[in-house]
Amino acid sequence: MLFRSREHELEKGVFVEKYESLLENTPAMIWVSNRENRPIYCNKALRDFLGRDFAQIPTQQEFEGMIHPEDYAIAIDGFNAAILKKERFTGEFRIRSADGSFKWVLEEARPQFDKSGNYLGYNGKFSNITNVKNIQATLDEALLQMQLLVKEGGFFMFEYDKSGALRNVSPSCYGITGYTPEELQEMDPARLIHPDDFAEHFQPEMLFQYLDKYHTLTFRILTPEHRYRWIELNGVTLQGPEKGSDRIICLAKDVTERLQISEQMEMSNRFLVNSQSIILVTDKNRRIEWVNASFTKISGYTLDEVIG
Repeated sequence: MLFRSREHELEKGVFVEKYESLLENTPAMIWVSNRENRPIYCNKALRDFLGRDFAQIPTQQEFEGMIHPEDYAIAIDGFNAAILKKERFTGEFRIRSADGSFKWVLEEARPQFDKSGNYLGYNGKFSNITNVKNIQATLDEALLQMQLLVKEGGFFMFEYDKSGALRNVSPSCYGITGYTPEELQEMDPARLIHPDDFAEHFQPEMLFQYLDKYHTLTFRILTPEHRYRWIELNGVTLQGPEKGSDRIICLAKDVTERLQISEQMEMSNRFLVNSQSIILVTDKNRRIEWVNASFTKISGYTLDEVIG
């Protein structure tokens, strides 16, 4: 973009006479250039934001000094490329503001032509998106921390929609299921999940209703080694644009070992309770803490009578 010329003041005078009252009072930050691509007007909102008149900057080099060095490729090279082709330009970059700090802006500009198709220059506007960028950076950091927590905690995340498809599966799924995110997203859930569990819970409407009520579900998946692993899923249903939930954000963990231990303990407990032999449990001082039914049947003493 070129800057001030001898014709600048004349062009600005004609432009301002027609549009100044409207543009000076709009909150949008607007600028206009001529057919030589020299800025000829910058409205009050943009002057206040930059702390100077965009159209009064004397040289290209001084304007470049207002752009964050990391954003030259977009703000300078990208816009110059659009000018050469007389195309619309949209770019996000940082520019030095009135308080001396760099602010994120979205610049949108488009070429103007007269009725005969002759090029007249560009009209453009800046939008201050600093808050949006800050919020996005905070969300990105939170997502990164969540992904690390998920990975270190042995979890993986995914979305499940009403079509029955898995979306946005986290990379940590591989260490738990043996499948990559791409493999899981392309796989038919009916082939992945144990038939009994799929029939009971994984018809889409059934799953949404179940998680709306209970939030937690345990089911089996088939690994690449053709073994079933138990997965505990915690899900939150999300409201879609239409009435009702349209997807579920899921946090899943392999609980196979935990359930195996629980099953073994249950089997041991059934053995102790139902054994035909007398079984009693004592503390370190040899005081009775528990006896089974066979003890009572053979000795005639109940637990309440012998405890302690």
